[in-house]
Amino acid sequence: MVTQGRSDKLLRASDPPRAWKICVVGSGDTAKAAVVHFLAHGLEVVWTGSNPKLPIKAEYLGDPREATEADVIRTDYDSVHREPFDAMFVTYPHMVLEEKMPKLFSKPMPHLRAVYFMFTFGDAMKYIPQLAMEYPAVDFAVGNFSFFHAKTKLETVHITKLMPSQYYLLHGEGPGHDFVKCLSATGFKLQRTQMASDIFLNCTFYSNMIWHPSLWYAHFLKDPREVNDLINTETYLYRDISLQSWRTIYQIWNEIKQVGQAVDCRRPTWHDRIIGIVARAFTWMPNFSWLNTVLLRYNHSQWPWLSMNYHCDAKVKRKHFERDVIHGLLFCLNLGEHLEVRMPYLTALVEEYRGLQCFCNESDAKLFETHADANFPALIQLSRDLNSRQK
Repeated sequence: MVTQGRSDKLLRASDPPRAWKICVVGSGDTAKAAVVHFLAHGLEVVWTGSNPKLPIKAEYLGDPREATEADVIRTDYDSVHREPFDAMFVTYPHMVLEEKMPKLFSKPMPHLRAVYFMFTFGDAMKYIPQLAMEYPAVDFAVGNFSFFHAKTKLETVHITKLMPSQYYLLHGEGPGHDFVKCLSATGFKLQRTQMASDIFLNCTFYSNMIWHPSLWYAHFLKDPREVNDLINTETYLYRDISLQSWRTIYQIWNEIKQVGQAVDCRRPTWHDRIIGIVARAFTWMPNFSWLNTVLLRYNHSQWPWLSMNYHCDAKVKRKHFERDVIHGLLFCLNLGEHLEVRMPYLTALVEEYRGLQCFCNESDAKLFETHADANFPALIQLSRDLNSRQK
């Protein structure tokens, strides 16, 4: 679903992509999917990351594909500057950017014109605008949603769906806008927004930051046993998306939109009001068994491969916890508290995670203090300055 609002028109695939040479950054499933996707559309690809392995065996939208050493220029962080590519496509979560980006930019890359960050929400608001100011010669674009449904099973990356996303240009029109047009020409549905809060706080388009924690929370409410043993319980996250799941998503989404309104000093848009009405309707709606049955059938038809194969092991669950809850929703909650926004549903969700037995050791407890020293007034002013530059 791509929503309207304060955004420009939707970019859709039309003309073939201009001959951009793209450096895919990251080593996970999403990075592998990006390498296969760009190769499928005739683009030159450089691949760098902590552990980029070739060949990549993939099933790309139902077609078998393979990316080999003959197709991809593979390099590491220390040598990536030697490759003359035009743009970077950064796929790993923003929570490691502060650690990895200085190494990536440690040597001059005069050929680099644009960077697209795919996962930017929550406390990415603290880091990416600063990064853009440090490298004014590079045009930065940020998005709030993964472009791919991609999961590896039996050494094959299954790329089952291309996802839409909003994007925001930190420098306005320029090479970043041209690169986004290249991305849209390969099949992605991208919609520009003029409000930075739409990306970092998901005001107009809910993303992984809201999606995954809300699904887990619905599992907690349905099966309390998972509360105390989340890590060791085998869970197929897409197999059981119920009425309670959608109720939680819209309740959290509505509250985060209210934080965005406070950051931007604006009144609710028509889209904000619709999400608020839906959230209130879900709050009072009984748990009809027939509706849950309809939703389950919809889930299996909408995400057939994910419903059967997205098995969340301990590594995946910890990623969802650290990326989406700590660096995403907890940041939004702390920012909302600073702005005196009332957020009972988000507070309940975060407190549920805080009380989980599997996340109660000393190192996990410290994660809940991640934003204790955040300079929220400066971040709010920075967001408003970014918005004013777009007008």
